[in-house]
Amino acid sequence: MARNLDGETTGAYLYSLSHTKNRLSLHPGSRRSSGWFHLSMGGANRETIETAMLVDSPIDVLRAIAKNSPHKHRTLYLALDSQHAPLPLEILKTIPNVIVAMSESRIVPIRKLLPHSVSQLKYKEQQQYY
Repeated sequence: MARNLDGETTGAYLYSLSHTKNRLSLHPGSRRSSGWFHLSMGGANRETIETAMLVDSPIDVLRAIAKNSPHKHRTLYLALDSQHAPLPLEILKTIPNVIVAMSESRIVPIRKLLPHSVSQLKYKEQQQYY
């Protein structure tokens, strides 16, 4: 399910069992511009988010959650499944640790918008998060 950051449903992701290049698509009527697949883990629901991890797909969100468990602090996992998907910049600018776990070609434009973000490898070196 795609939701905005207030938790309102904005659409749904569909997973294809066929071996196509892009296994995920949006359900008709879904709006990529107003929602993302995202989950928050660790701490209480109202606790401040200390870390955001940006990944390529909803499947990658689930993988990252499993790798990082148990969570020491509140972490937002957010899928940006398209280069054209908008970033929720307003909230990401307020989160002290933004990790971009994507290919280098995706990291560069995100770093221009979020200069405090780091690549997944750089964050691992600094924090030993994994």
